[in-house]
Amino acid sequence: MIKQLILLFFVFFLVAALVIAAIWTQLIPEYRAEAEIRVRPIIPHLVFRTEDNGMIPLYESFMNTQVAIMRGSTVLQ
Repeated sequence: MIKQLILLFFVFFLVAALVIAAIWTQLIPEYRAEAEIRVRPIIPHLVFRTEDNGMIPLYESFMNTQVAIMRGSTVLQ
Protein backbone atom coordinates (compact mmCIF):
# COMPACT_ATOMS: atom_id res chain seq x y z
CA MET A 1 0.00 0.00 0.00
CA ILE A 2 2.80 2.44 0.86
CA LYS A 3 4.66 1.57 -2.37
CA GLN A 4 1.51 2.32 -4.38
CA LEU A 5 1.08 5.64 -2.57
CA ILE A 6 4.70 6.61 -3.24
CA LEU A 7 4.30 5.59 -6.89
CA LEU A 8 1.07 7.62 -7.12
CA PHE A 9 2.79 10.74 -5.73
CA PHE A 10 5.76 10.24 -8.06
CA VAL A 11 3.51 9.89 -11.12
CA PHE A 12 1.43 12.89 -10.02
CA PHE A 13 4.48 15.14 -9.62
CA LEU A 14 5.95 13.90 -12.90
CA VAL A 15 2.73 14.62 -14.82
CA ALA A 16 2.32 17.97 -13.06
CA ALA A 17 5.89 18.97 -13.94
CA LEU A 18 5.36 18.02 -17.59
CA VAL A 19 2.08 19.93 -17.79
CA ILE A 20 3.61 23.01 -16.15
CA ALA A 21 6.61 22.85 -18.49
CA ALA A 22 4.34 22.53 -21.54
CA ILE A 23 2.21 25.49 -20.48
CA TRP A 24 5.29 27.55 -19.58
CA THR A 25 6.87 27.05 -23.02
CA GLN A 26 3.66 27.97 -24.85
CA LEU A 27 3.16 31.32 -23.11
CA ILE A 28 4.22 34.33 -25.11
CA PRO A 29 5.51 37.14 -22.89
CA GLU A 30 3.69 40.43 -23.22
CA TYR A 31 5.56 43.56 -22.23
CA ARG A 32 4.15 46.99 -21.62
CA ALA A 33 5.90 50.20 -20.68
CA GLU A 34 4.65 53.61 -19.75
CA ALA A 35 6.50 56.88 -19.66
CA GLU A 36 5.67 60.31 -18.43
CA ILE A 37 7.50 63.49 -19.29
CA ARG A 38 7.36 66.20 -16.67
CA VAL A 39 9.20 69.36 -17.56
CA ARG A 40 8.31 72.71 -16.08
CA PRO A 41 8.01 75.43 -18.72
CA ILE A 42 10.33 77.71 -16.75
CA ILE A 43 14.02 77.69 -15.94
CA PRO A 44 14.29 78.47 -12.21
CA HIS A 45 16.96 80.77 -10.87
CA LEU A 46 19.33 78.90 -8.59
CA VAL A 47 21.36 81.71 -7.05
CA PHE A 48 20.94 84.85 -9.15
CA ARG A 49 18.41 85.95 -11.71
CA THR A 50 19.89 85.97 -15.20
CA GLU A 51 18.60 86.37 -18.73
CA ASP A 52 18.34 82.57 -19.00
CA ASN A 53 15.77 82.36 -16.19
CA GLY A 54 12.07 82.41 -17.00
CA MET A 55 9.99 80.74 -19.67
CA ILE A 56 11.62 78.18 -21.96
CA PRO A 57 11.48 79.43 -25.56
CA LEU A 58 9.54 77.16 -27.94
CA TYR A 59 8.37 75.00 -25.03
CA GLU A 60 5.67 73.17 -27.02
CA SER A 61 8.14 72.32 -29.76
CA PHE A 62 10.59 71.02 -27.16
CA MET A 63 7.91 68.81 -25.57
CA ASN A 64 6.81 67.43 -28.96
CA THR A 65 10.42 66.58 -29.77
CA GLN A 66 10.81 64.74 -26.47
CA VAL A 67 7.60 62.77 -27.11
CA ALA A 68 8.81 61.84 -30.61
CA ILE A 69 12.10 60.61 -29.16
CA MET A 70 10.29 58.53 -26.52
CA ARG A 71 8.01 56.96 -29.14
CA GLY A 72 10.88 56.28 -31.54
CA SER A 73 11.84 52.74 -32.49
CA THR A 74 15.24 52.99 -30.80
CA VAL A 75 13.65 53.61 -27.40
CA LEU A 76 10.85 51.10 -27.93
CA GLN A 77 13.24 48.29 -28.79
